Amino acid sequence: MCKSVVKYLSSHPYYNATIHTIIGMGLGALFVMSVFNGHTLRWGVGLIALGLLGHLYPLTLKKK
Repeated sequence: MCKSVVKYLSSHPYYNATIHTIIGMGLGALFVMSVFNGHTLRWGVGLIALGLLGHLYPLTLKKK
């Protein structure tokens, strides 16, 4: 992983926990069908994509 992403995530623990929780929810949605009423793939892939986009956010920040 890029050093700037690791540095940002280590200095922002709540953001780090949030994006990793979202990815975990996406993985859980892929395994649990009854909760999402047949839309398991849609919810799972959507949440995983949202979590991965959260990893791209630190790359867009400019250094001060």
